[in-house]
Amino acid sequence: MLNSTKPRGTIAAGALLIFGACRSDFPCGNTISRRLPSPGGARNAVVFERGCGAMTSRAGTGVSILEGRDTTLSPPDKGNVYLNDNHPGPDGTRAPTEVQVEWSSDTVLVVRQLVGAHVVFAVIKRAGVTVKYDTLR
Repeated sequence: MLNSTKPRGTIAAGALLIFGACRSDFPCGNTISRRLPSPGGARNAVVFERGCGAMTSRAGTGVSILEGRDTTLSPPDKGNVYLNDNHPGPDGTRAPTEVQVEWSSDTVLVVRQLVGAHVVFAVIKRAGVTVKYDTLR
């Protein structure tokens, strides 16, 4: 039997709050750390740190290629070229998420990542750009 001194709405709201915090589709947000225009200025490579919820300081790093002078990302954007996360490895340590980007021409972008990065996705072609991958030294 429910305690009559506690409103039922408060109990339901608390349960929804706890359930919502545990869901895997909890809203994520991005903080842009670098914008890099292509040599001819037709595109921008945008590197961003991805965070999902209050319990995660940094969930990973993403890269997007945006057309024209646009350098904005919508908050839920996961990136359109590359995304890694700090998923724990077999030994329980978190994978590094740092990346560096560099245009080698207007149509070739190089993404460098640390050796232990846990890659969620990485495309090799996007909007007329070839994306090459390498490791950070």
